[in-house]
Amino acid sequence: MTTRAILLVDFANFDCAIRKIKEKFGFSKEFIVNYKKLIRRFIKGHEVIESNIYIGLKKNSNNHHGFFDYFKKDKYQIITKEEKAIKLDDGSTKYKANFDVEIAFDACWHLAKGTCDEIILVSGDSDFSYLVKKIKALDLPIKIVSSNATVSSELKDGAFLLDDIDISQYLFKRKI
Repeated sequence: MTTRAILLVDFANFDCAIRKIKEKFGFSKEFIVNYKKLIRRFIKGHEVIESNIYIGLKKNSNNHHGFFDYFKKDKYQIITKEEKAIKLDDGSTKYKANFDVEIAFDACWHLAKGTCDEIILVSGDSDFSYLVKKIKALDLPIKIVSSNATVSSELKDGAFLLDDIDISQYLFKRKI
């Protein structure tokens, strides 16, 4: 019997993990990850009833449609919000969209409705440690997918680390 699961992808965290792994193993920026193929690796054996990708959008940017179409073909739901400018102490500006509430709510929504048996959370963000702790306290499984460089100490125990697989099989060279 397959396990019913929902897939919740914190894309900024996932993309950062992939970039760090590519750097670690010496892959140049011209190598692009096949995200869907990689995701299939860690959802194998599950009946995924909902796949959500949470991604921030740069203000006035329209160059994301091809990327969204790439996922929508496989019935992924794309949840977006505009990135906010955050001034750093050194005077520089960082842009960020925070999806902690949306991801936590979607996990709780499905657990409360009884529509899934497991949560697959693609993020190493420590902000999810409370959610993970509470889900585990209910004796419900939650799979954390991250990398050594991006997983928080609170989530590292039992996490599926992308560093432990041969990432090269999920990369292809960008056509110029």
